[in-house]
Amino acid sequence: MKKIITLILALILCLSSLGLFGCAEESGGKAVLLSSFENFDRDIQPIHVLDGMGDVGENRDMQFVKGGKKSLYATPVGLTWVTKFPYLVIPTTSINYNMNYGNFENVEKVTCWVYNTSDETEWMSMGLTGLTRTHQYAESAIRPNGEYFDLAPGWNFIEYYIYPAYMSMQSFDIKSVYGIFFEFDRSEEITVASAIKFYIDEVKLHYVKGERKPITTLNLNSDAENGAWEVCDFEDSMQSYHFAIPYVIPSAIWNQPHIRTVNASKYNITAKSGVNVLELIKRAGTNNFACCYMQMEGTALKEAFKNIGQDLIDNPSNYVLKFDIYNTSDVVDGITIELFSDRSYDETLNSENAQTGTYFSSGTKVNPGEWYTYEKNIGAIDNNIKNRAAGSSSTTDDDKTPVLFSQHPGGITFSWAAFRTSSNMEDRVILIDNFRIEKVS
Repeated sequence: MKKIITLILALILCLSSLGLFGCAEESGGKAVLLSSFENFDRDIQPIHVLDGMGDVGENRDMQFVKGGKKSLYATPVGLTWVTKFPYLVIPTTSINYNMNYGNFENVEKVTCWVYNTSDETEWMSMGLTGLTRTHQYAESAIRPNGEYFDLAPGWNFIEYYIYPAYMSMQSFDIKSVYGIFFEFDRSEEITVASAIKFYIDEVKLHYVKGERKPITTLNLNSDAENGAWEVCDFEDSMQSYHFAIPYVIPSAIWNQPHIRTVNASKYNITAKSGVNVLELIKRAGTNNFACCYMQMEGTALKEAFKNIGQDLIDNPSNYVLKFDIYNTSDVVDGITIELFSDRSYDETLNSENAQTGTYFSSGTKVNPGEWYTYEKNIGAIDNNIKNRAAGSSSTTDDDKTPVLFSQHPGGITFSWAAFRTSSNMEDRVILIDNFRIEKVS
């Protein structure tokens, strides 16, 4: 009898270690099997498909299964009239199935297996999504930057790490995650039957052991002796979270850009700082009259300004904001850069007695195959804001209190006119690197 009990206990421990009971202890914390797509009603039916995803469904071909007897297949096609990218969302919560994994505060990473049936490497973006203000999921739900993965032909093991401090920069509530999104490139084919098929299996949530320690500083490099302070240089790939593509209404015909951190060697160039750069892919589209934009929020600027200290506030004209832009295309490319201050630091400064100060640069032109250094004196930015508040030709708000960039930096907006080519709709790529503050000698 004692031997039988021992064998039963050993079997339970063995099954538990295989994850068949939902979670297993790993080197960090527990691992929860969110979905292995074994139950169609629970795992597949609730999946959202958006922006021309094409088709998703249950797969029973064991060649494309990593665990159990089934997996999920996805056939992204895309929409021909807009340059958005097809994606699906696997929910993390379900009332019907008593599933509630929406709090990602202590989730270290999400892992899964993805099979690429193409003979070539394809890209996939993976990330988290929230809900709309009405607590429904829709295309307008908050979706911070995903992480890009290159999928080789065959099976690919994916590890997507969660960084709550960075996601909060894009106003994302890490405690209310609705689901995990998988985004793919648009197919060159117009039918599901001829498009590339992907298989997804064994989606797991891995928790940290204990509680996650909050990030209280960005650990930016400072060289006060030589008058140089780092803002963002992309050596930490998560610094791409400083940048976001603002949401545009679903019915708009626009050219959705993509951003991610890449090694500069991808373009056979040397980065201006370290080895990584921010890759901004400006998509060609169907509407030449749209305006596309990317925004850098102000967390890193605030941290760098704090590292400089009081002298920046007292003598802003002694400091210059700089960053570098590289044009990979074969034509002169243009981009408009707007710097703005942040009035949200003080809730009493509402629209009746304060304004968000802005400074517009003229359209910056970057020659093909060259680095261009953008620089603006911080004192000049403040003076522009003061002039606007005092009733210059650009505004009549002479009764408003200016919020200066040197004291409360808000961020930077990059914008450009949508474009299309006459025949092949080629995208354009610019690289951005080495945001920094330098002291004027």
